[in-house]
Amino acid sequence: MNVFRLNGLIICILLALGCDDRPIGVSGETVETDESQPKYCQVKQVFEASCISCHSEDGPASFLPMHTDDAIEAMMDGRLIIEGEADESVLFRRMTNDTNPMPPAGRLAEENWRIVGDWIDLGAPIEPCVE
Repeated sequence: MNVFRLNGLIICILLALGCDDRPIGVSGETVETDESQPKYCQVKQVFEASCISCHSEDGPASFLPMHTDDAIEAMMDGRLIIEGEADESVLFRRMTNDTNPMPPAGRLAEENWRIVGDWIDLGAPIEPCVE
């Protein structure tokens, strides 16, 4: 089996195993973010409200964790997040996809996916949050 077919098969399996349908922060609900925080901290607030229920150590999508700074930083290897290019980043394209959105229960509210897209376009800096 060639590498491209194998990668495609792996992606299909991972998508099939993906998240459940729990409507947390999805389908138009706006996650309240603290505008005084750096953009990365706002992104974490969106992830915590909308993604962590599946993308954590114990979640059904634990193969792609999003619950720690290290896990988010690991996504920036050019496969899921392309720093400075939200429209080219798989993460952002899945969040904004009309027919196959992430989370599966429905697209995030525009305000929420724009926070993530703006952060990626800024180069996806990981900054300390203000306490």
